Amino acid sequence: MTKTYDELVSRIEELEAQVTESHEIIEAIRKGEVDAFVVKSDDQHELYTLKSADKSYRIFFEQMNEGALTINEDNIILYSNSRFASLLNAPLETVIGFNLFDFIPEKFVAPAKELVKTSWEKGESKGEIVLGNKETRLLPLLFSMNRIELE
Repeated sequence: MTKTYDELVSRIEELEAQVTESHEIIEAIRKGEVDAFVVKSDDQHELYTLKSADKSYRIFFEQMNEGALTINEDNIILYSNSRFASLLNAPLETVIGFNLFDFIPEKFVAPAKELVKTSWEKGESKGEIVLGNKETRLLPLLFSMNRIELE
Protein backbone atom coordinates (compact mmCIF):
# COMPACT_ATOMS: atom_id res chain seq x y z
CA MET A 1 0.00 0.00 0.00
CA THR A 2 1.42 3.33 -1.06
CA LYS A 3 1.01 6.31 1.23
CA THR A 4 0.87 9.91 0.17
CA TYR A 5 3.42 12.46 1.23
CA ASP A 6 0.88 14.12 3.58
CA GLU A 7 0.03 10.77 5.20
CA LEU A 8 3.71 10.09 5.82
CA VAL A 9 4.27 13.56 7.28
CA SER A 10 1.25 13.09 9.54
CA ARG A 11 2.53 9.71 10.70
CA ILE A 12 5.99 11.14 11.42
CA GLU A 13 4.41 13.91 13.51
CA GLU A 14 2.42 11.31 15.49
CA LEU A 15 5.55 9.26 16.15
CA GLU A 16 7.54 12.34 17.16
CA ALA A 17 4.80 13.25 19.66
CA GLN A 18 4.94 9.72 21.12
CA VAL A 19 8.73 9.89 21.45
CA THR A 20 8.51 13.33 23.10
CA GLU A 21 5.94 12.03 25.59
CA SER A 22 8.11 8.99 26.34
CA HIS A 23 11.12 11.23 26.97
CA GLU A 24 9.05 13.44 29.31
CA ILE A 25 7.95 10.38 31.29
CA ILE A 26 11.52 9.11 31.57
CA GLU A 27 12.72 12.55 32.68
CA ALA A 28 9.96 12.72 35.35
CA ILE A 29 11.07 9.32 36.66
CA ARG A 30 14.71 10.41 36.64
CA LYS A 31 13.87 13.58 38.62
CA GLY A 32 11.95 11.61 41.24
CA GLU A 33 8.59 13.08 40.25
CA VAL A 34 7.09 9.60 39.83
CA ASP A 35 7.05 6.89 42.47
CA ALA A 36 4.49 4.47 41.06
CA PHE A 37 2.66 3.45 37.91
CA VAL A 38 -0.82 2.03 37.53
CA VAL A 39 -0.96 -0.05 34.36
CA LYS A 40 -4.20 -1.47 33.01
CA SER A 41 -3.89 -4.91 31.50
CA ASP A 42 -6.98 -6.71 30.29
CA ASP A 43 -9.59 -6.33 33.07
CA GLN A 44 -7.31 -5.42 35.96
CA HIS A 45 -4.97 -2.68 37.12
CA GLU A 46 -1.44 -3.42 38.28
CA LEU A 47 0.57 -1.14 40.55
CA TYR A 48 4.31 -0.85 40.01
CA THR A 49 6.27 1.14 42.58
CA LEU A 50 9.79 2.50 42.36
CA LYS A 51 12.27 2.11 45.20
CA SER A 52 12.84 5.35 47.05
CA ALA A 53 13.49 6.95 50.43
CA ASP A 54 9.80 6.79 51.32
CA LYS A 55 9.90 3.01 51.70
CA SER A 56 9.36 3.21 55.49
CA TYR A 57 6.20 5.27 54.94
CA ARG A 58 4.90 2.75 52.43
CA ILE A 59 5.53 -0.08 54.88
CA PHE A 60 3.79 1.88 57.64
CA PHE A 61 0.67 2.51 55.55
CA GLU A 62 0.62 -1.05 54.29
CA GLN A 63 0.90 -2.61 57.75
CA MET A 64 -1.49 -0.38 59.71
CA ASN A 65 -4.89 -1.73 60.75
CA GLU A 66 -6.84 1.15 59.21
CA GLY A 67 -7.71 1.41 55.56
CA ALA A 68 -5.90 4.21 53.72
CA LEU A 69 -6.59 5.72 50.31
CA THR A 70 -5.37 8.42 48.02
CA ILE A 71 -7.87 9.68 45.46
CA ASN A 72 -7.58 12.34 42.81
CA GLU A 73 -10.16 15.03 42.01
CA ASP A 74 -11.96 12.58 39.71
CA ASN A 75 -12.34 10.23 42.71
CA ILE A 76 -10.04 7.63 41.14
CA ILE A 77 -8.20 5.58 43.76
CA LEU A 78 -4.50 6.19 43.16
CA TYR A 79 -3.34 4.32 46.26
CA SER A 80 -5.00 1.86 48.59
CA ASN A 81 -3.41 -0.16 51.32
CA SER A 82 -4.24 -3.85 51.67
CA ARG A 83 -6.43 -3.20 54.70
CA PHE A 84 -8.86 -1.05 52.71
CA ALA A 85 -9.07 -3.73 50.01
CA SER A 86 -9.72 -6.39 52.66
CA LEU A 87 -12.55 -4.27 54.10
CA LEU A 88 -14.12 -4.49 50.66
CA ASN A 89 -13.32 -8.20 50.50
CA ALA A 90 -11.59 -7.46 47.20
CA PRO A 91 -8.11 -7.98 45.76
CA LEU A 92 -6.00 -4.82 45.79
CA GLU A 93 -5.75 -4.80 42.00
CA THR A 94 -9.54 -4.44 41.76
CA VAL A 95 -9.44 -1.32 43.94
CA ILE A 96 -6.54 0.79 42.63
CA GLY A 97 -7.45 2.68 39.48
CA PHE A 98 -11.18 2.49 40.08
CA ASN A 99 -13.59 5.20 41.20
CA LEU A 100 -14.21 5.38 44.96
CA PHE A 101 -17.94 5.60 44.31
CA ASP A 102 -17.87 2.20 42.56
CA PHE A 103 -17.63 0.75 46.08
CA ILE A 104 -20.50 2.74 47.57
CA PRO A 105 -24.08 1.51 47.16
CA GLU A 106 -26.21 3.91 45.11
CA LYS A 107 -28.41 5.08 47.99
CA PHE A 108 -25.30 6.19 49.94
CA VAL A 109 -23.48 7.93 47.08
CA ALA A 110 -24.95 11.44 47.55
CA PRO A 111 -23.83 11.92 51.17
CA ALA A 112 -20.43 10.39 50.35
CA LYS A 113 -19.98 12.80 47.44
CA GLU A 114 -20.85 15.70 49.72
CA LEU A 115 -18.23 14.58 52.25
CA VAL A 116 -15.55 14.28 49.56
CA LYS A 117 -16.56 17.65 48.07
CA THR A 118 -16.23 19.28 51.50
CA SER A 119 -12.74 17.84 51.85
CA TRP A 120 -11.66 19.25 48.49
CA GLU A 121 -13.17 22.67 49.25
CA LYS A 122 -12.25 23.12 52.92
CA GLY A 123 -9.15 20.96 53.12
CA GLU A 124 -10.63 18.35 55.46
CA SER A 125 -13.80 16.52 56.39
CA LYS A 126 -14.91 13.64 58.53
CA GLY A 127 -18.03 11.49 58.42
CA GLU A 128 -19.57 8.12 57.78
CA ILE A 129 -19.44 6.50 54.37
CA VAL A 130 -21.13 3.17 53.73
CA LEU A 131 -19.18 0.77 51.54
CA GLY A 132 -20.43 -2.39 49.92
CA ASN A 133 -21.44 -4.02 46.67
CA LYS A 134 -23.80 -6.72 45.47
CA GLU A 135 -21.67 -9.53 46.92
CA THR A 136 -20.75 -8.03 50.30
CA ARG A 137 -22.55 -6.70 53.32
CA LEU A 138 -22.95 -2.98 53.94
CA LEU A 139 -20.05 -1.62 55.92
CA PRO A 140 -20.43 1.82 57.56
CA LEU A 141 -16.99 3.36 58.11
CA LEU A 142 -15.70 6.62 59.54
CA PHE A 143 -13.76 8.45 56.84
CA SER A 144 -11.34 11.20 57.79
CA MET A 145 -10.17 13.09 54.71
CA ASN A 146 -7.53 15.71 54.14
CA ARG A 147 -6.66 17.52 50.94
CA ILE A 148 -2.94 17.34 50.29
CA GLU A 149 -1.44 19.52 47.62
CA LEU A 150 1.79 18.19 46.20
CA GLU A 151 3.97 20.86 44.63
